[in-house]
Amino acid sequence: IKDEARASIAVKAAEAGESETALHLLRSVEDPSFRASAEAKVAIKQAEAGDYDTATEIASRMDDASSTMAEIAVKCAEGGRRDRALEIIQTIEYVPSAIWALTELAARDIKAGQHADAAAVLAQALGLARSIELTKDRAGMLIEVATKYADAGERERAAEILLEASRLAETIEITSLRESAQAQVSLGYAHIGDDERAHKIVAEIDDAFQAATALTGIASEHLNAGRQDEALQLLSRALQRVVDEEFYDESNYPASKYRALTDIAVQYAAAGQTERAAQTARMIEGDKERDNALMSITQYLIRTEACDSALHIARLIEDAYLKTIAYTETAWSLLKTGQQEQSLSLLPEAERVAEGIGWAYQKSLALTEIALKYSEADRKGEAAKLLLQALETSRATGSEFYMALSLARLSDAYHETGIETDESVTGVLREIVMKLD
Repeated sequence: IKDEARASIAVKAAEAGESETALHLLRSVEDPSFRASAEAKVAIKQAEAGDYDTATEIASRMDDASSTMAEIAVKCAEGGRRDRALEIIQTIEYVPSAIWALTELAARDIKAGQHADAAAVLAQALGLARSIELTKDRAGMLIEVATKYADAGERERAAEILLEASRLAETIEITSLRESAQAQVSLGYAHIGDDERAHKIVAEIDDAFQAATALTGIASEHLNAGRQDEALQLLSRALQRVVDEEFYDESNYPASKYRALTDIAVQYAAAGQTERAAQTARMIEGDKERDNALMSITQYLIRTEACDSALHIARLIEDAYLKTIAYTETAWSLLKTGQQEQSLSLLPEAERVAEGIGWAYQKSLALTEIALKYSEADRKGEAAKLLLQALETSRATGSEFYMALSLARLSDAYHETGIETDESVTGVLREIVMKLD
């Protein structure tokens, strides 16, 4: 428990800019799994802060550093250190991680109109993709590179690479893996606008959920291109494939079905069909999975600043913790879009829902998030009251680990809000520290 708590607090320290504290705590973590996870997160935080030397030094100590190095490389590019990013990519051992970093650099180049630079890194990524031994992984990476070529305006080159990936996918012997690869290929063709090939490949997929996932992805491409009618037709087809599928595997069926329904629901929301999105999510029988689907829809709507629709979906969530977070995130979106009155009217509702959270750790986190939103709205009094309530709630977590995590989050919150701790706060802190000791 102590190692887990130290690892989590080290990450929190890095997020707060306390790099020395973070590094000190990392050195005290003995459990290799907790240490590796924390090292990855701290290294990336250091890269975000522009300290690339420390970031790479931390990552180099990890047994499996490839994905972390890839993220550090991307952070370097974002910070204007493209040459350093390419140097770091050269050190990455796991090829798919290196390809991911290269395609991320290419995406940045394309966005900046630097197509020559994009072509150079994509050529490098293509060479690496072709070196991958496992057929499914090789096909997947080829598709990723092909879509970036299409984004760079090189549609013919993209089509050539997709054909290569398609032929590879057809050679995969295990049916589930082959159909998964074929679904990816169909999305690649949809991305470059070759709907005929995309639909031809989907027609070859027998698994209803793989086919539904492919149809949903193609619908997303149509939405991005402004073809809403076609997208809605595809979503209807995807939903029908899921509904028509008969039970066949008790261990796999529910999860596959729920994932497919969640994806379809989010795309209905993207098409502005909020009620259809809600209806699709409500087709999920599992309570937890249904709430997670509704939360996914809410978060999508928040990202697109469709606050009224987000709130409508959030009200359908039954889990008290998820509902509270959905309300606070919606309130934050309202505040950012200049709707302070509506935001402040929603926060008390979030407080009432939070009272129904059964697990003290989640309740403490939820109260902290509400407090932060009040602070952003310059309502420091309400924020201070809720932070104290969150602190008092953290005493009841029943676990040193979760108590320590609660304190770390509250420490960040007090720092972010600038609210000073008074005697009531320090009294609760003393009691908690005594328990931890």
